[in-house]
Amino acid sequence: MIVLIVHQHSVPIIKHKNRTPIADLIAAQVLRVARRFALVALAGELATGAGLTGWAKGEASAAARECFASWLENFGGAGNQEQRAILAHVRGLCGGFEQNAVTRTLVDVGWLVPSPGERHTAQRQNIVGMGRTRVYVFSARM
Repeated sequence: MIVLIVHQHSVPIIKHKNRTPIADLIAAQVLRVARRFALVALAGELATGAGLTGWAKGEASAAARECFASWLENFGGAGNQEQRAILAHVRGLCGGFEQNAVTRTLVDVGWLVPSPGERHTAQRQNIVGMGRTRVYVFSARM
């Protein structure tokens, strides 16, 4: 959970129920934006506490959470946007072609390293949490 604490006030913006550190799950840009929304929420709560807004306690925080959720939805989620853009681009490039034709071409030009001694373009490797599985290995020539 991202919580901004200033002078005994705390404002939660992102609720997180997993034991994994939130910084490992959310892109740095999203964390920076969440902190800014938390600051806005805190300012609103402090102003409310001082009788400047006419709002009930918690309204500023709820509004900031709603605005952050809307921003996050428009941003495309909590993950790395650059990574999503790269993957979308690759899908766009390869989407109209037969998978075997794409992998064979990449092997032929030296961009993809085929499995040694096998007919497969993917290699078998041990991946933590997945066991032995087939993966594509790209060469430095790419």
